[in-house]
Amino acid sequence: MFAYLDVGKHLKIKVKKQFTFPSIFIALLACLCWTACTSTNTQENTTKALDSTTIEIKSPDTSIFPLPDSLFALKDIKSTLITKRIEYDTDDKCWYRDNGNRLPLIKLTDKQKMKLVASCPGLASNGGTEWIMGDWQINFVSKQRPIGDFNPIIVSTGGTDFGGLLYILLNKSNSPVSYLLLHGGECGEWHCGIKHSYLNGDSITTYEINSVSGEFEGKAIVDSISYLSIILPNGEIETNRTDSSRYERVFKEEDFK
Repeated sequence: MFAYLDVGKHLKIKVKKQFTFPSIFIALLACLCWTACTSTNTQENTTKALDSTTIEIKSPDTSIFPLPDSLFALKDIKSTLITKRIEYDTDDKCWYRDNGNRLPLIKLTDKQKMKLVASCPGLASNGGTEWIMGDWQINFVSKQRPIGDFNPIIVSTGGTDFGGLLYILLNKSNSPVSYLLLHGGECGEWHCGIKHSYLNGDSITTYEINSVSGEFEGKAIVDSISYLSIILPNGEIETNRTDSSRYERVFKEEDFK
């Protein structure tokens, strides 16, 4: 007599009802073979399914906005007195005079203006991004030495009722973190106030002279103010007044260069 040994959903083996060791061994061997075949088919189907599905994994944007040294005429300036050597042509070209040589100050493209200046936190709060993008002429001046994880640059700016040198602190991807006005500022119909800065690593000393009456011609009463700005480890710039005085002085044309 025979019996059927059920070894799987789709497989039955005909065996003698009186089981012997060889017959049991054969039945088990057949069972293992069927299981192996089923497992292989499942793996193949799974592999095909994975191959037919494309999974896009987006990496975080760690791209660095390019700022090669060739964009900057100067490197690691120590004071804003260099402005006495900056000239503007009638065609809006900007130059730096160096011992008889004229070094061109490269003008920022619209993309560079938006990335480095207009998007700087707090800078566009007064006149808005449109004022910076549409009105300002901005030129690269100096690439400063890194301060911790930050890269400072200095640019010259010129626009309606505004002009000067901006110190902009960039992070590792060259995105702006903070800024400081080193020289110049908002101007009236005539001259701006007198403002110059001296740079020493993570500290900047700024001296500012403003006319009390608003006049910058001849003899005038002025306020002289000193500031000390410290670049903090997180990239913020902390500025405090260190001294101030009021006195009378006579202005000369070269005071405003």
